[in-house]
Amino acid sequence: MNTKYELISSYRFNSVFELDFDIRDKYEWYILWDTLYVKDTKDSEWREFDPSVSCHEDVYGNKHPFEVDLFIHDENGTNHQIISRESN
Repeated sequence: MNTKYELISSYRFNSVFELDFDIRDKYEWYILWDTLYVKDTKDSEWREFDPSVSCHEDVYGNKHPFEVDLFIHDENGTNHQIISRESN
């Protein structure tokens, strides 16, 4: 078996939700597929919020990886991480 090299680049995308309330005061909340869901109280309905800046529009995050890792898979089937570098 030959030694194989695997280079992995990871990207970070950001969504920004500008809110007129403190999310910490809410009963429950979560984000799924770029939509914020908020429940004010235990018995209230879920409210949906779109981001003011969507991760789909995060051009900078799309261009440059925030981390690059290099692995070597040797002939014994062992994986070794050689490089882990965060981009500036």
